Amino acid sequence: MPGGLVIDAPGWPGLLSLAACIAVGLEFVGLVVWIIRGRPGAAGPGRPVLIIAAAGGPVTAVGAAAWGLARWAGGDKFTAGAVLRAGLKGAFAELLALAVALELADGGQRTAEFTCLAVLAVSAIAWLVRSYGRTTAPLSRPARIMLLSLRIAAVLLACCWALHPRFEYVAREQIRQTVLLGVDVSASMRRADMPRPYSSPTFPEGQAPQRRIDAVRQAIQQNHGRLEDIAKHADLELFAFDGSVRNRTAFKSGGWTGPTGINDAVGTMTAIGDSLAGAFEPLASSSRQIAAAIIISDGCNNTAARYEPQRFASVLALRASPVFTVGAGWPKPTGSVKALSVKSISAPQEIGAFNRLTARSVVEAVGLKGVPVRVTCTFGTEQIGQAELVPDSDLWIGQPEFTHVPLVSGFHRLTVAAEVVGKPPPGLSGRPLADMLVHVVDKHIRILYIEGKFRYEIKYVKRALEADPRNAVDSRVLLASPGQDRPSPLGDKLDDWLTYHAIILGDVGADKFTAVQRQIMKDLVGKYGKGLCMIGGSRAFGAGGWDKTVLNDIMPVDLAGSTNQLEGPLKIAVTEDGLACPIMKIDPDKPDVRQAWAELPDLLGANKLTGIKPGATLLASDAAGNPLIAIQQYGSGRTAAIAFDTTYQWVLSPKDTGEMQKRFWRQAAIYLAQPKGNVWIHADRPSYDLDRLAAGTETVSVSAGVEDASGKPVRGGVMDVKMVAPDGKQTPLALRQEDRMCAGTPPSPQSPGVYKLQIAAQVEGAAQSAEYQFEVVRRDLEAMDALANFDLLSQTAKAGGGRFVPLAELPELLDDLERISEPKERAVVNRREVWQHLGWPILIIILCLLAAEWMLRKRKSLV
Repeated sequence: MPGGLVIDAPGWPGLLSLAACIAVGLEFVGLVVWIIRGRPGAAGPGRPVLIIAAAGGPVTAVGAAAWGLARWAGGDKFTAGAVLRAGLKGAFAELLALAVALELADGGQRTAEFTCLAVLAVSAIAWLVRSYGRTTAPLSRPARIMLLSLRIAAVLLACCWALHPRFEYVAREQIRQTVLLGVDVSASMRRADMPRPYSSPTFPEGQAPQRRIDAVRQAIQQNHGRLEDIAKHADLELFAFDGSVRNRTAFKSGGWTGPTGINDAVGTMTAIGDSLAGAFEPLASSSRQIAAAIIISDGCNNTAARYEPQRFASVLALRASPVFTVGAGWPKPTGSVKALSVKSISAPQEIGAFNRLTARSVVEAVGLKGVPVRVTCTFGTEQIGQAELVPDSDLWIGQPEFTHVPLVSGFHRLTVAAEVVGKPPPGLSGRPLADMLVHVVDKHIRILYIEGKFRYEIKYVKRALEADPRNAVDSRVLLASPGQDRPSPLGDKLDDWLTYHAIILGDVGADKFTAVQRQIMKDLVGKYGKGLCMIGGSRAFGAGGWDKTVLNDIMPVDLAGSTNQLEGPLKIAVTEDGLACPIMKIDPDKPDVRQAWAELPDLLGANKLTGIKPGATLLASDAAGNPLIAIQQYGSGRTAAIAFDTTYQWVLSPKDTGEMQKRFWRQAAIYLAQPKGNVWIHADRPSYDLDRLAAGTETVSVSAGVEDASGKPVRGGVMDVKMVAPDGKQTPLALRQEDRMCAGTPPSPQSPGVYKLQIAAQVEGAAQSAEYQFEVVRRDLEAMDALANFDLLSQTAKAGGGRFVPLAELPELLDDLERISEPKERAVVNRREVWQHLGWPILIIILCLLAAEWMLRKRKSLV
């Protein structure tokens, strides 16, 4: 055991360095004073010689000593004593200075402190010797030596005490390692697909398979002796897990005393990575060395709140703690396993109304080769698709796909269910149904734009409207009138038209529509609050025969008198009423509305409108007073008449008036559609797992907001937000204000079911509300995987630096672990203080030495 005496100087680096420098400085000052005040004899050396001798240090001292001895031997009375003393004094001072300089420049603080203390000790001894060089009373040589010895002994003892000397020696000791053995007790371990006995490579003829958990228990009991051998030199920790570590215990000899719960696997989820972390972290925090971790599982990992299995296994590998995995179950279909499961369903959680929804599902059939399977998809209460499939292998995966166009906004349950056609085989298991909530929203302004021919205005009006992401434009060109052999592409049912918020009729005649369609357009405005606008064209207004239809009743001008054309150029003049209408504010940077319209290019022409109705508002006219833009409220909807159809010129103009054209049409669409602002509330997902909520691995996050009619957020408004549980219990929610919305976290739901988030607020003086639904479910995650997942276990072992073995090879793995888990040797440095428990006795000895010196000095009349 190598060792030695180690000096542990106190932590006073600044003070010790300063004291050592002062000591060295005093030595140099004393040397200079000695040389100046010296009285060399006539035959002795002069001051220059002494200065050279002092500067020369050790070399001069040795040379002077040799020269003096040679002259003395020759009978010469010339003595080199003065030169020798000068050289010795210089050498002493220079060595002290060199030691201090080298150690202060060194990075090792402890070494520097020790050197500074040594310099102080040597200097102190030198001063003590000098202190008795001359005395006030004559002293005999024995008395002088006694006094000097007492003083030097006291100083040296004090210095040694201050240095804290200690003995250090290195010993080798054995460290017991820890082996972790985890057993999966989730519900999937109850599947019966293991042979009897567990070590059999095949299923014996006519013998029923045993459960996975039973096979694991059998394997551990039969290998109890091997576990005892490991426990002789290592700490064997056993634990059961499902979604987390359920219980743990130390292995004891004399019989299986593993963790409770291994006799019956009832866990509702499996989290191998999280459980491995939960077993490892308490041991790591107590600095215990983990020799290896063994995980016995079927590999059906279905949740991971913190760690995927491969990720945490790689963490253990970096800490030299390999992970070994043991597979329980059968990775391939056997005759005893028959399962039908809808593994997943994929569809948008939120979709706009009248958009196509695609639902993709994954269906797994195990042991059902040749057995027809029917897959049905429903949206709410409506069946939207069905497929009949026949598995062509014992492990078959199908991916049926269904499409649907939802028309009604709100929350709808999308369900995919699988069933065996006819009588199901005995022992059929699995999860034959998967569902999710789909939120159908209606938040766009959908505009139907109809023309009777192709022209420039179509492109630029549509582009202007679609520049606002809230607008969705459906443009149609009707080139022929409907007839018996040519049905109208628009449809004669009200539901075909209700999807639109506003309709724009361009250069299209009334004959392109059926009488039913024209009546529907009138009802859309008067009864359903929609908007309708006619714009200029050769077949628009009265020239297109619209004066003879029911639409003449709802327009702001008399269509019967609006049959002619106005020749250009025409300048648009904004009326007094137009100054206050948002439609006419085409440039937000110009408060003068008339000035903004004056910058637009002149119109090439327009329809001549006449007969402004009493309830209508004229927004603009030409210089002669002919109406160009008029609007009207009709029933619960709005109508507009725009006499011109050449706004594309505004885009092509060199005056850069394209943005004015876009703003004009966007403002017209907003007027017609009558958006009333928006109040919204959402959760971060439509579905939550109850078990994960209870474990804290999932939380519900809520966001809400209030927007005005232009889509800008309204901050600081009063909002009433609450969460309604399935039993009707209401919980008020306090949300915090963020950038463009409010956010918060409600209390965690305690029971499954559909929860409602409700918000009510005032938007521009009108009360509005919104609702969002999410569901809390308790999914049977353990029923999803019928077969063992040995691929996951192999990947986990590879990432953890270990290896994967099936349960039948557990004995060989335990034999290898007995070698891996042997105690490790490590070097331990043992320290023992020299002066331990001797602080006060040493202080008393120092005081006694100083007292003895003082008494002797007093007896010799020195004090």
